[in-house]
Amino acid sequence: MTQFLVYQSLWAMERRRPDGAEWSLGEKLEMIRSAGFDGCGVRFADRDFVRTVTSFLRDHGMSWQAQCYPRGGHRRRTNDSKGSVEPPPRSRLATAALKHH
Repeated sequence: MTQFLVYQSLWAMERRRPDGAEWSLGEKLEMIRSAGFDGCGVRFADRDFVRTVTSFLRDHGMSWQAQCYPRGGHRRRTNDSKGSVEPPPRSRLATAALKHH
């Protein structure tokens, strides 16, 4: 069955208060949940951040879209003659987290 899920980007919520202060991560997640979003876009760059966010989302029956940005200098390496690509180290964090999604 096809589903249409609507996510809010956590990145897009940074530095949005008129007074220049930041909402805490907990406040951002609660605003996303309260607004009725299905989940949020999560930058998979920091393991503790990812664990905190995905735990909150999972506990509230929500899901996430992983944003992974490989660092420069990584070459695409193939694992076999068919040309499958080995993911860069950062996307391995996303792969590990998705096993629990």
